[in-house]
Amino acid sequence: MVSPIRFFLDTSILAEYKKGTKTDLLDELIQREYLLCYNQIVLSEYLFVTLAHYGQKSLRTLKMSYYIPELLDKHDVESLLEPLHFLKDTDESVVRDVPRLMREYNLLPNDAIIFSHCQSSGIQYLASYDSDFRPLCRKEGISLIDSVEALNIHFPVS
Repeated sequence: MVSPIRFFLDTSILAEYKKGTKTDLLDELIQREYLLCYNQIVLSEYLFVTLAHYGQKSLRTLKMSYYIPELLDKHDVESLLEPLHFLKDTDESVVRDVPRLMREYNLLPNDAIIFSHCQSSGIQYLASYDSDFRPLCRKEGISLIDSVEALNIHFPVS
């Protein structure tokens, strides 16, 4: 049974996992059966990063050479997404809040959208390796989970 505790996964969690560089946090979140959420921004960024990493060429070059289908087939991007929950809907508050977050915290648009969607969905935990979220989470009341140690502080293993 999936836990009612929800985490919003930032792109960095999926990208680092796919590259095999930081896998312990996502492994732990999946093992504990939390509800792990992402949105269309995270999906797009994850696919961009994966294509760039495995294709080792510009995305435009990969597209023009028709190499994208081969890369996607060879590196199975879908299986990582299977245990995750896609958040379909964003409400108007996300649209209105993004410019404020960008101004107040010097964020790029996608990070502001990710954070605002996390807030509007009532998700209290943001899993990310992106340090740009640290001051934002602290001031806006969302817990940033950037390691298994941080996860254990909020949810100790007995």
